Amino acid sequence: MVDNCPPRLKASLACWENVREHWELSAIEEADLLGGGGLAGPAGEAASWCAFRLERRMQLLIELAVGLDALLGDEARIQAWLRRSSRAMGGQCPIQVMSSSETWICGMLRAVAVFET
Repeated sequence: MVDNCPPRLKASLACWENVREHWELSAIEEADLLGGGGLAGPAGEAASWCAFRLERRMQLLIELAVGLDALLGDEARIQAWLRRSSRAMGGQCPIQVMSSSETWICGMLRAVAVFET
């Protein structure tokens, strides 16, 4: 499947694989972060929308991974932060809130950007 992808998507998939490994995501965590069903659904418009959503979330998470690496600098610290519950997130951990909405992923990106500057 990857061999038939456009070059831009192929590069994104390679970056995502790196993020997935560094964050030590389980298959369930990965599916949830990428929007649940991903490409599931009927062929046609709905499936195209799902593919676009999956790629968009993947790109945002790749950007976040770069920011977290710059901010926290250590894989173990990043992995711990991703799974540590926070009162600011209603007692959930970052993986849980980012899985619930792309808006949360964007919010995390903005927060990381503030701390990087």
